[in-house]
Amino acid sequence: MATRLPNDARPESARDAAMRVLAKHARRDPDLRPLAIDDAGLSRPDAALAHAIVDQAVRRWGTIEFILGGLLKRPFASHTPAVRAAWLAGGAQLLFFDRLPAHAVVDETVGLVRRRAGAKSAGLVNATLRALARLVVSDGGSRRDRWDNERDALPLADGGARALAEPLLPEDPLERLAVATGLAPALLRVLTPVRSSEEVRAFALHSIARPPVILNTACASAPLPEADLEPHDEPGHHVYHGSASGLRALLAGRSDVWAQDPASSAAVGLAAGLTPGLVVDLCAGRGTKTRQLRALFPDAEIVATDINEARRRTLAEVFSGDQAVRVVEPGALIDLAGRAGLVLVDAPCSNTGVLGRRVEARRRWSDRTVAALIQAQRQALVEAVRLRAPDGAILYSTCSVDPRENEDQASWLARWHTLRLERARARWPRGGPGRPLYESTDGAYAALLR
Repeated sequence: MATRLPNDARPESARDAAMRVLAKHARRDPDLRPLAIDDAGLSRPDAALAHAIVDQAVRRWGTIEFILGGLLKRPFASHTPAVRAAWLAGGAQLLFFDRLPAHAVVDETVGLVRRRAGAKSAGLVNATLRALARLVVSDGGSRRDRWDNERDALPLADGGARALAEPLLPEDPLERLAVATGLAPALLRVLTPVRSSEEVRAFALHSIARPPVILNTACASAPLPEADLEPHDEPGHHVYHGSASGLRALLAGRSDVWAQDPASSAAVGLAAGLTPGLVVDLCAGRGTKTRQLRALFPDAEIVATDINEARRRTLAEVFSGDQAVRVVEPGALIDLAGRAGLVLVDAPCSNTGVLGRRVEARRRWSDRTVAALIQAQRQALVEAVRLRAPDGAILYSTCSVDPRENEDQASWLARWHTLRLERARARWPRGGPGRPLYESTDGAYAALLR
């Protein structure tokens, strides 16, 4: 009988490292959060494979769970985290990694389960993954040029599609699109009353492609490393194609360039033309939009805070030594009541505009979580009203595409706090599978009220 491996041993392979993280996700599901992968002992190719497996498993969790559901006697969620992790890792590889031999995927996955969870669990994983492998076309016809809403194919991140042996996807077109892209059908139903069917389809497909790293270069005061950069089709931004270490070095060495999608940077652009003496960044995170405010209003005093202590520490490090930006604890804002010429509320949201970047958010999404977020957003907006000077403005922004978090919140603020909506901008995601990276943008919303 195989000896079980201790849980604290270093991962022995890419699949082992991936399955450990996926087991942690399975324990928390649906409240997934980004988790580090223990890849220190892996070769560079194996580390890359581990990250790719986890990314694809979480990104297409809903797809994998739906297809496996037809092979299981009990609901997917009723099984142990170790078994679900094996199914997610194995399913992601069998369905979306067309260059990995199915027998190698199944054999190693089953072996890892046997050594960590026992023979019974290994037998269940073995039978299910082998059945799944038979549902994927493995001959020369496995690849299709594109996905045209077929029930017997799955869309791929490069714009193509993977053929299935049977029409496994739902008959209802909206449910089919949701399952094929790993999204909750209820999310797409929220969007259909306000967007066309083509826009909803583009939104869903956008979420399966891993977006590029985009740099905000609008404030660059020195030459950029052109070999690693490609101009984005939105001015003031570039797509970064270099190494991760090169990116870290570039961002650490310069304060005039930072990672930011054009949809995010457009929010602060709504405040152009204002002349505030005091700017408060109420939900500053790690300071991306604070940097923009610093560049847009060089003569203003900028006060930034965040309720999360770890993010606030990072914020303080980023602006250490900058005399124009003061990082404070939220409680210190009481001294600024009625004084701010501009208050930025980059509110916590459902992240539905950035599902390609924040893959865990697709598992967290539900009407219930959105309802809780709406209340948190309104609390932040009430605080912004308290800080705003009589002639000041409030800039509200999210990385959501849900009108309940966007237009509805701006209308609520204007109606109940006697403010005027001066301008607003809703950004729908662009780019996606098979499209040039310089077209890619996230979804977002911003509104300026006075």
